[in-house]
Amino acid sequence: MVLVAKVDNVEIVGRVSANGRIVIPKDIRDLLNIEDGDFVRLVITEVIKVPKSAKNGSNKKRKK
Repeated sequence: MVLVAKVDNVEIVGRVSANGRIVIPKDIRDLLNIEDGDFVRLVITEVIKVPKSAKNGSNKKRKK
């Protein structure tokens, strides 16, 4: 049996990793009782592009 729990709008902004994964923060997973193996329906309403300089700028090590 599959149970579907409807929730009112919960909005988060997640970063897509190199392997295509998006993390749902733990406090949201706990709030919605999301467990390992659960399926989550995603509705993408916006894609926020970050300039490459902002992605790598502060974390990039400088070569000497």
